[in-house]
Amino acid sequence: MTNDNSITPTAVHWLTTTRQARVLHLFDSACNLVNEAGAVLSVLAAEHGRAPFALTLANAPHFPSHFSAESAVRVGADALWVGEWHTPWHTAVLWNPRPAWESIPPAHLTAAWPILHRLLIGREHITPPPELTHADEVAGWLIGRGPGLTPAGDDFLMGWLYALCAGGQGTGDEGRWTRDNRQSLVPSPQSLTRTTTLSAAYLQAASKGEAAETWHTLVVALTQPVVEERLTAAAQAILATGHTSGADALAGFVWAGQGGSAGNRITSESPLAYGN
Repeated sequence: MTNDNSITPTAVHWLTTTRQARVLHLFDSACNLVNEAGAVLSVLAAEHGRAPFALTLANAPHFPSHFSAESAVRVGADALWVGEWHTPWHTAVLWNPRPAWESIPPAHLTAAWPILHRLLIGREHITPPPELTHADEVAGWLIGRGPGLTPAGDDFLMGWLYALCAGGQGTGDEGRWTRDNRQSLVPSPQSLTRTTTLSAAYLQAASKGEAAETWHTLVVALTQPVVEERLTAAAQAILATGHTSGADALAGFVWAGQGGSAGNRITSESPLAYGN
């Protein structure tokens, strides 16, 4: 992160088109707003890193000290107001939320999968059941599955989409989890009604390859010759996200990249073994 505020194109669109909005979630250093179209804007402290639909503030306040979940939201031509608190947004530095997935050499992915796999052993995460054999079936099973602001199934699907962006072709089931079928994984507007407003926004971003800053760090590590220490540090930052959100997303990434073997938990038996 820099010392400047940053903003994504999606956040700029939100701020320039919103007519009515309200507070969706309020935390100490993060606030999610939703507008009349159901689109989400996250206002984040820099400690959270940049995100696909966020205005990230280098010097964010303790948000609950300045406004409440009931405070009115107003969007001006150059500032965002929540209650009496406001912040300029037109001077924020534009940040591209889509990492350079296509720049990852296939050989680097091949070398990285076993390392990432080992980091997931024994961690709690969701994985699709083996009886589902088509991408659209698996995606349908995942969307909205699990509790929380971003259900575990959605996080897993997000990681799966990222693996396809990165070119993770896999080896299982005649390569059914390939970049060619990524379109069948893109959630439809109807399917997104089964999950939370915030999670739907993340899935829409992931369908375009847009990711939080921690994933950008992982992509940078993957574009370079694979060094286990560097790759592990990048992956650990993802795993630290939420209670299990990071683990679920990384599991989806590894699961799709290694061929999509299904089960409930990654085991240590083999790179493609997903046991109960």
